[in-house]
Amino acid sequence: WGKELSMTLPEMIFGESKLEVQNESLGARFEFNAYDALCGCKHESDVKVSMASKWKDKSEIQVPEGYAFDWTYGSTYRGSLHKMTSNVKQIEGPHVTDQKIDFESLKPRPGDEILWSADVRLFEDELHDHGTSQLTVRIRVTNNYFYVLQRVWIRVDGVIFRLRETRLHHRFAEQHALRMFSEKEGVYQAVVDSCTPKQLRESILDDPNQISELLTVKSEVTEKFTFVSAAPSSEVSPAVDPAEEAFKRKFGNA
Repeated sequence: WGKELSMTLPEMIFGESKLEVQNESLGARFEFNAYDALCGCKHESDVKVSMASKWKDKSEIQVPEGYAFDWTYGSTYRGSLHKMTSNVKQIEGPHVTDQKIDFESLKPRPGDEILWSADVRLFEDELHDHGTSQLTVRIRVTNNYFYVLQRVWIRVDGVIFRLRETRLHHRFAEQHALRMFSEKEGVYQAVVDSCTPKQLRESILDDPNQISELLTVKSEVTEKFTFVSAAPSSEVSPAVDPAEEAFKRKFGNA
């Protein structure tokens, strides 16, 4: 993969792990995997470690464009969508939409308990001991819907916190799915200063769930996929004249 992508791979990469969500009646399959995610972080990073200005050589190091990559592995990958069968005529989208995921409906309620859930880690790197970069994907399935959260979590010590999240939601009674992508950031010291001593002792800086509330939203967009069912065949067999059929059986085609 490293040669194919012209990049140094993360220290821990789980290439055999992936999350697939498929619906045979819709003929669609969503997939989240490490390879496609790494394809989304090939470009050079805008983040430098806090000591970079002290040890960087004064002469600019020229890196061939084909080998420049984001050393923080800040992938913008939002998952892959595949058409499975002829059951679906086409998949329209993704198109930007004003529709929003109804997070209130995702809260536990009687009759819609979680039937299955999973947490899959796709890659992780300690950024040369300057922080952490992780890509994880989680899913939960109930009687009425599935909900996926993919999270790219980056902490560069002394520099920045960055969180890129993809949320995918589909209710089984509907013919569409919504995907929300958001990006949050925060200056490292400003985030640390906003934490209480108790939070710091409890390692809040390693917890994206808590840090997320302290970050600034940089961008957010919701997209819609619509599954258009294949129309049943409208071909009608031509009417058969019984006398003509009897003639053909006796004398063959003229």
